[in-house]
Amino acid sequence: MALLFKNDWYELRVEPGLLRLARTARPFDDLADLKRSDDAVAQVLLARSPREPRLLLDLRSGPPGRNDPEFERAGADSRRALATLFTRVAILVRTAAGRLQVSRLTREDRTVPGIFLDEGEALAWLTAP
Repeated sequence: MALLFKNDWYELRVEPGLLRLARTARPFDDLADLKRSDDAVAQVLLARSPREPRLLLDLRSGPPGRNDPEFERAGADSRRALATLFTRVAILVRTAAGRLQVSRLTREDRTVPGIFLDEGEALAWLTAP
């Protein structure tokens, strides 16, 4: 698993047949950090998505999800961009509550990722023909 990118909030690695974008435990200090981080990640993903058209977004190590309206609005563009860059996106969460929150956000964004609590299930769905 080659490391492509790392900042305080994300690590991006290449795995066979997919990219793995993993959230770190550090919370965003403010919306400016979120924007800067998302922009940096987006540059790398834009360059790699044609070669690895499947993305596993692993949120399990991240801080508890935020649901304040400003934060959710700030992340909406990035969530929609992920859906357009990749042929298939799986989101891996730690808890059932996290699954509900991600389900709500992706429904509002009109994106259709797979949302999983189990890594094996996420990888099987993500790499299925």
